[in-house]
Amino acid sequence: MFDLYKAFILHKNNYLFLLDLKDQELYANVPQNFTSGTRVSFFAGATTGSFSQFALSDWRGLIKLDDDVTFEDAASAIVNPLTVVGMLHTTKEHGVQAVVHNAAASALGRQFSRYFKDHGVQVINIVRRQQQVDLLLSEGAEIVLNETSENFLQELKELSQKLNATFLFEPVAGETTGKLLEQLPNGSTAFVYGFLGGNYVNNISVELLAFQNKTITGWWLTPWLRKNQILQKEEFLSELNKLLKGSLKTTYAKQFGLAEINEAIQFYQNNQTQGKVLIRPFKQ
Repeated sequence: MFDLYKAFILHKNNYLFLLDLKDQELYANVPQNFTSGTRVSFFAGATTGSFSQFALSDWRGLIKLDDDVTFEDAASAIVNPLTVVGMLHTTKEHGVQAVVHNAAASALGRQFSRYFKDHGVQVINIVRRQQQVDLLLSEGAEIVLNETSENFLQELKELSQKLNATFLFEPVAGETTGKLLEQLPNGSTAFVYGFLGGNYVNNISVELLAFQNKTITGWWLTPWLRKNQILQKEEFLSELNKLLKGSLKTTYAKQFGLAEINEAIQFYQNNQTQGKVLIRPFKQ
């Protein structure tokens, strides 16, 4: 039995459709804009996942897609784009006009740079290689620092102080978080949202926390969505469909069929900066 908030989703010919279960009670609380044949991206239930022919999803986790949103754009319509939207919302909520973002050449980082710039927030992007510096600059980023540069920490300190960049969005953790936060103005906050450098945040000095009034906290998409309920706002969903084709568009380095998944993993490990890899179960 499924409760009144549930609906089946079908993967068919590389698209996602809402199935007609011919059960009016099941759809009693589903908005009228979700009908049989509606194309959607979705959050799958924790017990079912989405890597299957059928998936079970709460209708409140559905994103209705416009007809001109491609399968490629729809496949990455949720986690990265909505995370970037949420981070900007958090930034604006606190009146912050400049931020620092580490690992900025990732797929999320590139979206972050474009989207924040479009909304008038200055971003100090941090990357690890000159190739990544060139990539972000070619996409319109205004400030990109290479952490392997001899003067990196001094440059970060001077820029963050000059721009009053008091938010740090940090997906690396380990010793990196404290090292970067140390350069930011007093009263700054580090939002840790990943652990590329390890499961712990290490070597945070008492001076940072007690005498410079700096804060380290986490940022996670799920509770932010739960709190703000933006997926139930028609105006936002309409805007998201446009953004998926623009500043929140995902770039794929290569696409693979399901039978090529081992090759896909190897390719991604060797070419991460080029973009994401897309697995197409129905690819011939």
